[in-house]
Amino acid sequence: MLRSPLDYPEDTSATDQPIRRHHPRIPLNVTVTVTDRDGQAFTLFTRDISQGGAFLVCNLCGPKEIARLKRLEVGEEVWIQAQEWGEQEEAPIVCARVVRQEVGGLAIQFQEEEDEHHAF
Repeated sequence: MLRSPLDYPEDTSATDQPIRRHHPRIPLNVTVTVTDRDGQAFTLFTRDISQGGAFLVCNLCGPKEIARLKRLEVGEEVWIQAQEWGEQEEAPIVCARVVRQEVGGLAIQFQEEEDEHHAF
């Protein structure tokens, strides 16, 4: 049975499986647009971020966002763009892969692309 992402320590998932950490995570709350393989976009928020990925949560999500979040499968590619970037330019769009689904959120791993930096 899945638990809320807030009900478990940082080193285990909601399914009590150990989580392999390759990079230190820092807490960060940023609004992001997530676009799925069908081109459907919705809003999530970062809970934490590292050089290799982030955990995205569904704060104040309505039924449509919750349904879209549940449709995302482990291994699926998504595109992430921060919405609180600044006034002069848009944030880069970063390709990521869903690595874990949990109640109310998901873990993503940034996909390496040449000459691209991951920044929020």
